[in-house]
Amino acid sequence: MRYSIHEISSICQVEIINEQIYPGIIDEIYFDTRKGCYSANNLFLALQNTNTDGHDYIHEAYHTLGTRNFFVSKMLDISLFPGANFFLCKD
Repeated sequence: MRYSIHEISSICQVEIINEQIYPGIIDEIYFDTRKGCYSANNLFLALQNTNTDGHDYIHEAYHTLGTRNFFVSKMLDISLFPGANFFLCKD
């Protein structure tokens, strides 16, 4: 199923933290950059656990996999990722 950026924001009750919302459709959701496929229409979940922090892989997801939509749980310098949407989730 495909969702728009606004639908994802509403369904998940998250805050879009970038100033400009970049239009798009979410086709796939992933949390492991080793298993993601190249697409701007993917949504990367920057999950944190005791072993790893998904925020450390945002750079790879953006530059290597072309991802332009991210769920994050902490603020970061989003100016490093032009044209991307960042959704702030509360744990």
